[in-house]
Amino acid sequence: MEIQEREFAQRLARAASVLPDRKREYILGYAEGVLAMADRARNADQPLAAKDSA
Repeated sequence: MEIQEREFAQRLARAASVLPDRKREYILGYAEGVLAMADRARNADQPLAAKDSA
């Protein structure tokens, strides 16, 4: 992980530690949605043969 990514993760963890559980779950859900969309976009860029072997 790059230094910038690590610092971002640390800041996010500090912020999440003071949030109520509902807000923490909202942020986690948002982040997981971003990951899912990025995976979908990445898979859409792969040729069909590469998708079949993955």
